[in-house]
Amino acid sequence: ATQIAMFHTFFNVLFTLLFCPFINIFVKLAKLIIPDKKEDIQESYIDDRFLTTPAVAVMQVSKEVARMGRLAIETLNESIDAFIAHDMGKTPEIHEKIKLIDKINEKIVAYLVKISTHLGTNKDEEFLAILHNSVNDLYRSVEIADNMTKYTRHLVEDPLKFSDKVFEEINLFRNKLNEQFEYIQKILLDKEYDLLSQVDSLEDEIDKLRSKMIVSVHDELVFEV
Repeated sequence: ATQIAMFHTFFNVLFTLLFCPFINIFVKLAKLIIPDKKEDIQESYIDDRFLTTPAVAVMQVSKEVARMGRLAIETLNESIDAFIAHDMGKTPEIHEKIKLIDKINEKIVAYLVKISTHLGTNKDEEFLAILHNSVNDLYRSVEIADNMTKYTRHLVEDPLKFSDKVFEEINLFRNKLNEQFEYIQKILLDKEYDLLSQVDSLEDEIDKLRSKMIVSVHDELVFEV
């Protein structure tokens, strides 16, 4: 029995040493034979196991909201860049990102509901309200990105023309949304609650800019919102 065990160990060590120089080749071969499956959602920060410790659960969902926000703003910027460049080629990729963000958003909303049953202090409830509002504010960027792909299609297929004024207003609108996200991210991750008033102020500015942009576009008979 001892000899069999020793031979087995020697055999394994010997062949391991023999195959070591070829590890990279085997890895490449394995990837060719069994290609990686593309996941439609990245690993999440949230997990039901954290619910037993509400403080940890809140911290994790804050990170998840920030992650969703980064994806939303990235998608918004890509959709506006595509619109300005009259590029419909980016539309499928943008729609895939929107689907991903939809799934993340659904998970976050469901998780926030679960957290609400475990919270014990008014401070926690107040921060939960901030998270809900942040999710709504950030998801609006996704809706705008989706609309921008439709506008791009109209722009290319009709074809339609814009004045420089419209593009300037769209870029200003985009910049304000990006600025708002930066503030929201600091509130969620760094607990800089003094920025809440600035987020509210930007919210008003964004609403006014959106209305102004719609009027400008209608005046030029480009598209309807």
